[in-house]
Amino acid sequence: GKVNKETGHVPSFESLEIHREIRELYEKEKDPEIPEGAIKDEDLKVTRDQLRILERVYQEIIAKQLEERRVWNWRTLKNQHSHSHMVLGNLLETVMYMVITGFQIYTIRKWFGAGPALGR
Repeated sequence: GKVNKETGHVPSFESLEIHREIRELYEKEKDPEIPEGAIKDEDLKVTRDQLRILERVYQEIIAKQLEERRVWNWRTLKNQHSHSHMVLGNLLETVMYMVITGFQIYTIRKWFGAGPALGR
């Protein structure tokens, strides 16, 4: 889509789809089945204004939902990173305890396997 002159942003595909649906609704207003002059433009002015307000509110809701989704995805990635960091830390800690325990067993066996300790 084209750049929005007010915000300077490029609209998303969802936004373009919403505006397309709204334009289709406006085009349906000019349905040939309605007799000419049955509904005057003055009669629909308030309705059109309300539709514009509803469209703006709807866009704000969508924008907030997209922002919440972005924040949710960011927090999910952050939590996954923290979890993997914690798992790696626990793994290293376990390996370190195993190395220390192995060294202690080796030292004690060597100590008791060397014969009399008091020089007899």
